[in-house]
Amino acid sequence: MLNALFPGESPTNLLQPGRKLIPKYTILPRFGHKLELKEAIQLSDLLVDEFLAADLYVFGVPMFNFSVPSTFKAYIDQIGRIGRNFAVDEQGFKGLVEGNKKVLVITACGGSFQPGTPTASYDFQEPYLRSILGFIGITDIKLIHADNLSSTREQSLANARESVQAMWTDW
Repeated sequence: MLNALFPGESPTNLLQPGRKLIPKYTILPRFGHKLELKEAIQLSDLLVDEFLAADLYVFGVPMFNFSVPSTFKAYIDQIGRIGRNFAVDEQGFKGLVEGNKKVLVITACGGSFQPGTPTASYDFQEPYLRSILGFIGITDIKLIHADNLSSTREQSLANARESVQAMWTDW
C-alpha cells in the first residue's frame, strides 16, 4: 500500500541486517568523542541526516507492552540529538526540526486503547510518539490505529486502509 502512495520512494528499513545501534551515552556531546566513539557515532549521524532530509515520515509501529517496541525506541534515541534536532537554552527545550514536516504513524495492536475505552489509560504509545515528535519540532502528526487485531483482524486492517486513503487525500 505504501508503494502506491509513494511511487519511486525507497523507505529506510530501521531493522536492516548488520545495522547496530549504539548506546545513547556515546552520542551525548558532554562526554566528548574519543576516536572509537567517533566511528560508532557515524550510524547515528547517518540516521539523523536521513531523518532531517525527509519532509514526510511514515512509521509502522506495533504496540508492545502498551508502548513502542524497543527497536523503535532505540531509533528515536539515535535521532534525538542535542544540537541536531533539539536545543536547550535558558528558556528550556526547543525543537530544531523546521519546515513543513509531516508524520504518519500506523499503529497496530491486539486490543483497543482508543479514548473512551476501558483500556485507554494503558496507551503510552500515542502520547509518547506525540511528545517525542513535538519535542523535536514536528507538530503535523497523524496516527491511524489498526486495533483489535486479535478479534477483528480483517475488518481492522480494512478500516486502517480506508483511513490512510482518506487522510492522504486531505493531507
